Amino acid sequence: MSSLEKYNIGMLIAAVGLGDTLILIGDAFMGTQACSGPTTEFLGFVVDCGAILHSEYSKFLGIHLSVLGFIYYSIIFLLFIGERRFKKYKDRISSLLLPLSTSTGLVASGVLVYLQLVVMQTICWYCMFSALTSTLLFFFVLFTRVLGKDIN
Repeated sequence: MSSLEKYNIGMLIAAVGLGDTLILIGDAFMGTQACSGPTTEFLGFVVDCGAILHSEYSKFLGIHLSVLGFIYYSIIFLLFIGERRFKKYKDRISSLLLPLSTSTGLVASGVLVYLQLVVMQTICWYCMFSALTSTLLFFFVLFTRVLGKDIN
């Protein structure tokens, strides 16, 4: 896998995360109703994005989690751009900032999935998709930057 492909794939995954969080932001702040729909059930869990988005767990330090997710994916996206454009900082970005940032995203996603499944026993598909996206980012960075292996 070429370096250009590594940047493009990383930016694509981050862009998907940005799109997902924009849907959540739209519903949380503008009432777009994108996450609203009939409450259903999946494997014994209630599926209700609105309940998750407007729950007591939807904010951290007074900031809605969808906004924090947008900031997170924006930072990751910009780090991939910076890694390519600023050769002087490439090693620092590749070996420190991207692994640290994606590790933080993985831990945060784990906590939020725990809150959904164990505490609230309610699932939001957009939130779960965001958790999957941050997990993909973590493993992508792990294999292409930290371990230096190509993904074929």
